[in-house]
Amino acid sequence: MKRVLFLLIFVYTLLFTACGEKSDQVFESEQIKISEMNENLAVGDCFYFGSYKEEALLWKVLEKEDNDVLIMSFYGIDSMAYHSSYETINYAKSEIRAFLNDSFYGQAFSDEEKERILKTSICNEANPSYGTDGGEDTEDFIYLLSIDESEKLLTEEAGRIRPGSLAMEHGAAADRDGFGFWWLRSPGFDGNYAAYMTSEGKCFSGGRRVDEAGGMLCPVMQISLK
Repeated sequence: MKRVLFLLIFVYTLLFTACGEKSDQVFESEQIKISEMNENLAVGDCFYFGSYKEEALLWKVLEKEDNDVLIMSFYGIDSMAYHSSYETINYAKSEIRAFLNDSFYGQAFSDEEKERILKTSICNEANPSYGTDGGEDTEDFIYLLSIDESEKLLTEEAGRIRPGSLAMEHGAAADRDGFGFWWLRSPGFDGNYAAYMTSEGKCFSGGRRVDEAGGMLCPVMQISLK
């Protein structure tokens, strides 16, 4: 009962403080079919798509091109280390990537929703400041932003992310204002570290240890509105 009450308060807060800004619109996935969003969705809009561990997933549109949109989780969907052991690791071989494209993808979306999620060719570039190798490129349904993508697509305000209830249950670190740090897929200053976004919405390319707890997952994906 407490969890249900918390979720109701949490969603209410999201709808009326975060997604209620001027042109932002929120769509309930149970009420409006995805195919009906085509002419309405614009960059900055928020809508529900999928659910994970009894928590509806709220997404924000980062880019739109014709009938395809790039969306990012509006809040931290979960909290976990980039990789469970402290070792040199790249995104292609990381446990965080495996989780997103296996457990999360498999459990969070219906068959109908999966038909709209596009497999994306991901370029895992080297760290632009330190030259740390980003590893081989990948093809993923769900992924994390890179350093370059975060700087291109997000303002500092948009980069400030609060944890969802599941992320908080799993130990997401949050500051006094309720914002936490979240992982990027790019490597940090060496292969034992991964870049991240700070609670202030800034990219820190030096990174944190890949086995550090408390980091949030804010995945992105391309979906088709056809």
